[in-house]
Amino acid sequence: MKVRKTVLYGIALFLCLTAVVSGEEPIDDPYVILEKHYAAIGGLERLRAIQTVYGEGTISIVGSGLEGTFTLWSSRPLRMRQEVDFTIATMVNGDNGDFRWSLDPNGKILIRRDDAVIKEREVQRHMENFEHLDPASGHFTVTFIGMEVVDDETCYTVEIRNDINDTVERHYYSSETHYLLKKIVTEPDSEEHTTYSDFQEVDGVIIPFSELIETLPTGEKQEVIYTKYEFGQVID
Repeated sequence: MKVRKTVLYGIALFLCLTAVVSGEEPIDDPYVILEKHYAAIGGLERLRAIQTVYGEGTISIVGSGLEGTFTLWSSRPLRMRQEVDFTIATMVNGDNGDFRWSLDPNGKILIRRDDAVIKEREVQRHMENFEHLDPASGHFTVTFIGMEVVDDETCYTVEIRNDINDTVERHYYSSETHYLLKKIVTEPDSEEHTTYSDFQEVDGVIIPFSELIETLPTGEKQEVIYTKYEFGQVID
């Protein structure tokens, strides 16, 4: 069983749509799509002002009967702590801003400084600063792929690549609300498909309170439900 790396943190039909959507001309500029997304969920100015996040809720491994709770703290830059309690097992991991760490079953701290993690943290740091929104970015290449359907809703599909590691992200933004409805993260040995729903406003920001995560090739599915989400908490 693998608990997702962040928060914790198959589309079969491809449609080439050219019709007008919700009274708007279709958009094929990926940076305009991203701009509309961030405006729809609260605006970049508001998002940049957020320095700390606290969340808690429930997590279940679909089909296994395994259910538990989680608590998540994060702050910029790169600091995070996540605790997952399945009763029969507890997992704790995080990032102190300098390196990733986790606790083994005996409570011993394991530090991760391998090349893959170092590169992953570097990509995360740049994205935390919204550098992928800059067409002149030296690290990110953002491409409009086309229109696809997620849960009966037509979406703009945007692909994000970087020059630091081999991770490729595909984002599916609703053509009506401009919310992010699905994300596929492809790495050399796995894929993670996350579908977002139950969007709620928290202090001026739209947050999905429900996530369904499928990891391939194992096919394991996790359902994550937030019951609490806050900004601005003091994190030691």
